[in-house]
Amino acid sequence: MLDDFKKGFFKTLVILKDYLTEVVIAGGWASFIYHHYLLSDKERKPLRTKDIDLVVPERLRKKKRTVDEF
Repeated sequence: MLDDFKKGFFKTLVILKDYLTEVVIAGGWASFIYHHYLLSDKERKPLRTKDIDLVVPERLRKKKRTVDEF
C-alpha cells in the first residue's frame, strides 16, 4: 500500500515538473523526502496522509500546459 502512495506522489511530481521551481512541497511528504532522499534514512517512516500539500505563490504563470491538461 505504501508503494502505491509513493507511486502516486511521484506521478504527481512528474505532472507538476514545470512548476516545481515555484512550488514547495509541505506536510508529511516533505518529511518523507527529507528523510528518504536528503538523509538517506530509508528505515524512517514519517507519518503522512495520502494528500499532497503544496505551497504555491499567489500568482503562478502558466507554463507549457496546465495541470488539468495532462
